Amino acid sequence: MAWKSGFKRIVAETDSSTTVQLLCTDTNPNHHFFSLIQSCKEIINGDWRCVVQHVYREGNFLADGLAHMGHKMDMGIWFFDNPPAEIRSIFVADCRGTFCLR
Repeated sequence: MAWKSGFKRIVAETDSSTTVQLLCTDTNPNHHFFSLIQSCKEIINGDWRCVVQHVYREGNFLADGLAHMGHKMDMGIWFFDNPPAEIRSIFVADCRGTFCLR
């Protein structure tokens, strides 16, 4: 999606340190998600600059809110022109720079 939108430099943040480790190091070919991990690495290592880094959940409440919404949605890719009502207050707080101590 970022590539198709013309972005050539992105930072992908996740609160899963395991995901960062799997995507940024060599993966055992016997890992049960090896094929999926390799597919992700191919995208990350494409003709652009993509950095995958760990952030604490408290550092990105909006992404966490979207992830929780995803559990209740139909499968597929969703695009939003505006933040859904469920996470609008989180979006506003993020825009204001409101933070939460760990």
